[in-house]
Amino acid sequence: ILVLHKYPPQNTPVVNKQAEHVALNLSFMNIISAFANNIDKFLIFHFLGAESLAILTFAQAFPNQIKSVQKNIIPISISKFSEKDGSGINLKKVLPSILLTNLFIIILYLLLTDRLFSFFFPNYLASISLSRIISLSLIFIPINYLIQTYLQINSRISILYKVNFLTYTLQIIFGIIFIYKWKMLGAVIFISVAPIIQTIISYLGYRQERKLNFLQNKVVP
Repeated sequence: ILVLHKYPPQNTPVVNKQAEHVALNLSFMNIISAFANNIDKFLIFHFLGAESLAILTFAQAFPNQIKSVQKNIIPISISKFSEKDGSGINLKKVLPSILLTNLFIIILYLLLTDRLFSFFFPNYLASISLSRIISLSLIFIPINYLIQTYLQINSRISILYKVNFLTYTLQIIFGIIFIYKWKMLGAVIFISVAPIIQTIISYLGYRQERKLNFLQNKVVP
């Protein structure tokens, strides 16, 4: 609501056509994302069985809820930390606050993990140590969401396709290798490392977008 109030949509055929094009491509990417983000579950079930899948699913339960909260606060960060001249996000401003906030969330979760599982999932206490390991990767999630949202706002569809294609391809390759070779340990490592890979690739896409933005501003008087 705040974003719509600050940046009201323009009801012109050109804008609507562009918005429709962007929305269509983002919807298609979301379909691919839904498949790629659940590939770990398929691989765990295939290589390790239903019991291991259940343990890891409950291990991811609370970290996934924290990720949802992180994703929802990114639009606010975009608005707050964008440059006034419209040139993009100032990562030097936003990164320290994001890292500190997530560090606090992770520490709080690590302290409360035992109690949360004892209350909500008493039959899956074996997931506690795995959940703690997985939660450490949460510090990278908002950075990835921040860059992805920035690229979407600037309608960098081609860059988003490259970023997502490379990310999902590496996820599938690493998932197969890690889970097949190291079983449960490999699954935990893969789940924990995946957000780091996503963030690195997203940052490379962000750097490419900044170059394009600079060149466009240089060419256009």
